[in-house]
Amino acid sequence: MYDTDLRPGRPDTDESLPYYVQYIGLVPGGHIVELVERQIAESAAAVRAAFVAFLDVAAWERRAPTDWTIRSVRAVVYVMAGHERHHPADIRRQHGG
Repeated sequence: MYDTDLRPGRPDTDESLPYYVQYIGLVPGGHIVELVERQIAESAAAVRAAFVAFLDVAAWERRAPTDWTIRSVRAVVYVMAGHERHHPADIRRQHGG
């Protein structure tokens, strides 16, 4: 458990563009740092599982229905890797880092 109390809780609607309010609304109650740490661990497990699937060519090339936006295991892994790289770069660009 953390000693830091991150009150007053959720950000106000003027703290982000309206687009992001939908994501903020998906966050359950509780300690935000613990939630993010748990999500990072779960994401790492998903990436690890995808790379295990890489060892099996048939699984790596497995396809989803055509109406899905991401249609193969290979695409999922590349999208995840690119998405993870996008956010820190976007934050640095917006905040002068």
